[in-house]
Amino acid sequence: MAIETTGVYGKSTAPFLSGLAKKLVDVSGDPRERQWLHQRLSLAVVRGNVAGILICVRASFHLFIYLFVSRHAVHGMNTHTLQVDTNRQNRT
Repeated sequence: MAIETTGVYGKSTAPFLSGLAKKLVDVSGDPRERQWLHQRLSLAVVRGNVAGILICVRASFHLFIYLFVSRHAVHGMNTHTLQVDTNRQNRT
């Protein structure tokens, strides 16, 4: 069974999920089980995509800290006072 990060099923996935959904409907007696199965799988794909994005963002942040902050700390800059001035207005 394979599901791409875009949500596309692999060749053998669609028949497998159809059989699984049929068994879920047979056991529960609720025809909505088929839709719920696809919804649960869709959410799992989305959560996996989000986890991948967060890992990349976290790695980028650590790379920034390593390259920028640690380099300036070596040259005598006090890294504890490094702040971004968000209230700064364009001054000419």
